[in-house]
Amino acid sequence: MISRLARRVKEQPVTDEERERQRQDDEAFAAAVQAEWNVSETDPSEAAQGLLRDALIPALQSIVNIAEHSPDHKLRFDAAKYIVDRGLGTLNHANPAAAPKAPLDKFLEQVYESGR
Repeated sequence: MISRLARRVKEQPVTDEERERQRQDDEAFAAAVQAEWNVSETDPSEAAQGLLRDALIPALQSIVNIAEHSPDHKLRFDAAKYIVDRGLGTLNHANPAAAPKAPLDKFLEQVYESGR
């Protein structure tokens, strides 16, 4: 569904006939979204949330792909940092000790304490 929407954004209508066909496609797409999430026309936010949920996995895959394969080292670093920050939480640079401990840190502390 999302890939179809992305294709529609790239394809801009030129003639009146194409504009009419796009309008009909857009209405059909909106009806399909409303039917899929049982959305009433008075609450489009539910449809928007459903679209965002559908786009989440492809978006994350894109970020991982950038982190692994981008030729730009700064872009790779930023993508990797974003993944780590979202997965483990960001550090509190003003007072790192005050920041909540990430699951990995908690695990390492347990391993360290059990070895004493």
